[in-house]
Amino acid sequence: MAFGTLATVNGAGDFLSSIIVGALWTAFGTSVAFGYSAVLFAAGAVLVARLKPASTESAKHIPAGD
Repeated sequence: MAFGTLATVNGAGDFLSSIIVGALWTAFGTSVAFGYSAVLFAAGAVLVARLKPASTESAKHIPAGD
């Protein structure tokens, strides 16, 4: 179930991004389309860099259930 949901979300995002970049490419040319893609890439990279993974230190102190 989870893999199907993941694949659906990825597919919808890929389809939407292809439509947007294709429309920009057609209307304004390659430099605008690639510029838009570069801005989104940079925003995503900053977002991922700001997210911190869960600390494994806190997981060590959770008592095990009986």
